[in-house]
Amino acid sequence: MYGNQELFVGVCYRTSSENVYGHGIHDNIRILVSEISSKNFVLFGDFRYRSIDSALNCYDSNVSLESRLFLDCVNDCFITQHVDFLTTNKLILNSIFSKEPDLVCNCPGFEKFWLQ
Repeated sequence: MYGNQELFVGVCYRTSSENVYGHGIHDNIRILVSEISSKNFVLFGDFRYRSIDSALNCYDSNVSLESRLFLDCVNDCFITQHVDFLTTNKLILNSIFSKEPDLVCNCPGFEKFWLQ
């Protein structure tokens, strides 16, 4: 529970191999984000979308269509990305999303995120 309301917690991992996830997964991820955006939620994930700068909430000129559509969906749903630094070379592998910007507290060091 989050206050007096339900809190949905989820984990999502998208492999970088299209042979494993097949076609249509990008649409399904955006549908999931859209559906949960009206609820209190925390979504931990590794979505593997490249060329997104979460600190500036934008994408660079090399962005793929899938990455652009994902970030647009997150922005359209007013979802907060709590990891705003690169966790590896030009890629934020670990993401923490929520509807409520103050739901997740960010302390120095990624391992020190926690729910308020």
